[in-house]
Amino acid sequence: MDKIFELKGINAGYDNKIVLKNINFVVKKNDFIGIIGPNGGGKTTLLRVIIGQLKPFNGHVKYYHNLKNGNRNIGYLPQAFQIDKKFPISVMDVLLSGLISGKQLLKRISPQDKSKAYNLLDKMNIVHIKDRMIGDLSGGELQRVLLGRSIISEPILLILDEPDTFVDNKFEQDLYNTLLDLNKKMAIIIVSHDIGTISSYIKSIACVNQTLHYHDSNIITQEQLVSYDCPVQIIAHGDVPHTVLKTHKNES
Repeated sequence: MDKIFELKGINAGYDNKIVLKNINFVVKKNDFIGIIGPNGGGKTTLLRVIIGQLKPFNGHVKYYHNLKNGNRNIGYLPQAFQIDKKFPISVMDVLLSGLISGKQLLKRISPQDKSKAYNLLDKMNIVHIKDRMIGDLSGGELQRVLLGRSIISEPILLILDEPDTFVDNKFEQDLYNTLLDLNKKMAIIIVSHDIGTISSYIKSIACVNQTLHYHDSNIITQEQLVSYDCPVQIIAHGDVPHTVLKTHKNES
């Protein structure tokens, strides 16, 4: 399978403090990878390295398929708290901004661009809110808009950082079904604490806790998580996705 990007021997962090150590990671076309790990383990730092927001202290980042051309070939949905809902911008303008790269700030929005944005809003069942300000949206509505912005340029790679935070169950179900369809056309990396749910959709798992351990399956045992030093609940499968907590020491 074709590589999209690879990280080799990456050390990264902030103010000379290392958050990620010796990271080796390869993502290929049509991968669907779930990123798990504890808070503070470096998951968001890893994403920032991948999308080029953070330069690593050392190591090598290699992109393929012209992936880093203005980063328009990377769709990114950040955590909800990173969005300034007080910024005066409409839903339609948020989507259109996904067609403008850092090198095209003065790009003129064409009628074709507007038609593309309108059709995407319609497909996501939110065309009725196209003129509303983002500060007036619910959590689920905002995430739908941001997802639309991240995919409007038809990227090769889609990255989502905890997209299921502060949203309703209906949005979660719609989101994962949408991602399954998108995965036919692009690779996806998703960070989520709800690993019991996303395990039914992802193809493989990477545990990030300063280091990175890649598991080429959507099933991982508690013993493997312990050996990876990744304190996350065990993933269980069945008709209803669920998690099984590790046995307490005082239980028989």
